Amino acid sequence: MARAGVRIADAAMLDFCGRTMQIDSPDDDAAAMRAAIDAHFSPSDGLITTDEPVVPRVFISDMDSTMIGQECIDELGDFAGLKDRIAAITERAMQGELDFAEALRERVGLLDGLSTGAIDECLTSRIKPMPGAKVLVETLKQLGCRTILVTGGFHHFADPVGEMLGFDHVVGNRLEVAGASSRGTGRRHRRFRSEEGDASC
Repeated sequence: MARAGVRIADAAMLDFCGRTMQIDSPDDDAAAMRAAIDAHFSPSDGLITTDEPVVPRVFISDMDSTMIGQECIDELGDFAGLKDRIAAITERAMQGELDFAEALRERVGLLDGLSTGAIDECLTSRIKPMPGAKVLVETLKQLGCRTILVTGGFHHFADPVGEMLGFDHVVGNRLEVAGASSRGTGRRHRRFRSEEGDASC
């Protein structure tokens, strides 16, 4: 690394995670440090900073396309043959054409009558964590950080994902299920919070 213009003052594996190394350098060229690390340890994830990293007391993360690589409602809609229609609503919401409450109402309404077995199948076959998500949560918890997974979707998905990744708490909506039929009614079960405050579907 010295040949790349990066002097090393100290390097050690961190006690709480055997796959993480801390490297101290008296130099301040972040680009040179990144290049030197990539040359020796690629592929790798790393944080290069001039200040001592501060572990947060609370870590809150979105679920869809953040801790997992998919949009759960879009994938669930595929089981009902409605993925394109539901994905279009999601995209309109992302572009600001629909507010969160209206987008959720429209998407969930399209899923009316879909069995809860479809949720289980979707979870098993399609929902995959982002690379490094579980390690991130485990590392933060080992450092005393509380971890919370939040979603504008439903506990039917979020609870298993939260358990798989090791989150302390999960916050989401509950999908109403019609009695013994175990089929969604296309309605939410309770109120949720949006940026504009309380709303209901």
